[in-house]
Amino acid sequence: MTEQLLIKPTTSGTNQSNAGYVESDYTYGVESPNALRKLCLFLSNAILQFPQIFELQQQILNQPTLLRKEVEDEIASLKAENVNVRVIDYGCGSGTYTGLFSPDNYLGIDCSLPMIKHAQKQHPQHKFLHADNLEGIKSNLEDVSAIFLVGVIHHLPENLLISILDCLPKTNKVRMLSIDTLKCNSGLGAIVQLFERGEFLRDERDHKRILDRIASQLSYKKVPYGSCFDLAVFRGIVRTDIA
Repeated sequence: MTEQLLIKPTTSGTNQSNAGYVESDYTYGVESPNALRKLCLFLSNAILQFPQIFELQQQILNQPTLLRKEVEDEIASLKAENVNVRVIDYGCGSGTYTGLFSPDNYLGIDCSLPMIKHAQKQHPQHKFLHADNLEGIKSNLEDVSAIFLVGVIHHLPENLLISILDCLPKTNKVRMLSIDTLKCNSGLGAIVQLFERGEFLRDERDHKRILDRIASQLSYKKVPYGSCFDLAVFRGIVRTDIA
């Protein structure tokens, strides 16, 4: 069994939404939540903080099946370039896609300690880190070749996302796969998204603006996610001059 890595997060809270939050972030294409949204967010966080319930929700939404091929394709592409590629799975949650990666070259990171403990139990050969940023391990990231952000960006204020990616090495090209939910402005999707744990849902225009700021694009596509939502699937190279 590989060594389990656990450190205390630098901010309190059980989900990415609360990490590094400042009020001014809501000016970046994200509306400040009203009372109804705050209530739904509280209920969602209270229920989905438990890994087993979180995984049940994913199964109901068919999320692992929908996203698995995108993750597998990216892994295959990375291995074609370098069989020993080292990957960070940022926001790994309960380890939904951990099993697709080689244990020797994988580090799963999440700010939820229950999720990390569950992921470690399910995947004892893989390494995991309990943290909400990369600052504490910045000096150990020199050989990182790729970062996966699967369902993560809509949990992060823009300034925190920038600070996370800015910790990656500047001396080599770091590939990035981002798969994220786009904001629905009307219909059933908008109602369902009242319970979305991510506080920073963005429409496609603003989401693409952020992607362009943090990475040079290799490919981009929008794919249906059930009957109500769309996902943005982005592949790129993390910029070395983000800030």
